Parts: sequence; structure tokens; C-alpha cells
Amino acid sequence: MKKLVAVIFVCCFYAASTQTNAGVCINQTGISAQTDDEVPLNIKKKNNNGTGAPSNPKSPVQVPEITLDGRTIHFVTPCVGLTFRLVQEDEVCYETEITSDVIEIPQNYVGSYELQILRGDYIFYADIELD
Repeated sequence: MKKLVAVIFVCCFYAASTQTNAGVCINQTGISAQTDDEVPLNIKKKNNNGTGAPSNPKSPVQVPEITLDGRTIHFVTPCVGLTFRLVQEDEVCYETEITSDVIEIPQNYVGSYELQILRGDYIFYADIELD
């Protein structure tokens, strides 16, 4: 299982590092997207905290594809029913259930955030800058 997770991580990292997106500035603080640009998501497992057994998927985990256009998140792959979060300094600042293929981030969220999509035992995440 650990080997599978490591292989998935390496594949996701390689795919994200070889992608070129016009208009996306990737720097030490993350991604700053000004136009409708793909946001490459990383993956991590949730802490189980001893509650229940972790899942053992039979196939590779499908990482959602999303784009960011200003404050609008477009879900390229279906994510209805999943949880969307904005996290800053390990504190959840905004959380909502994904009910369509678009989410508009409210204007009062400005600065650097970790965008998260929660599915089962997995968190898909990326650093974003909101102006």
C-alpha cells in the first residue's frame, strides 16, 4: 500500500511539474492564477485518529481537475457531494459542499490559502493567492 501511495505521489508530482500553463506563476508561495487556468492538485491522506479502518482502494485515486478564473472555481471532473475548503495557517476559513460544477469564492477572502477538496480518506490540495 505504501508503495502504491508513493508511486501515485511521484506520478502526480511529475505530471504537475511538467505541465505548462500560460498565465500561471508558480513560486515558493504557490500558484497565482489570474485567468481560467488549471490548478494542479496534490494529494494527502486524512489523519484517521484511530476511528475506523483506512480505505484500501482497488484502483488508483482519481485526482480532480479544476480551473481557477479569478474567484471562480470550475470543476472539470465531477466533484458534486465533496467538501470544498479554504485553509489558512491550519485553520479552516471557508467550507462548503460542492453542489455544482462551479463555486464562487466570496470577496472577503483575500491572501494566501490552501484550497482543499475532501473525498473519503483523501485531501486534494493546492496553494492559491486570492486578490
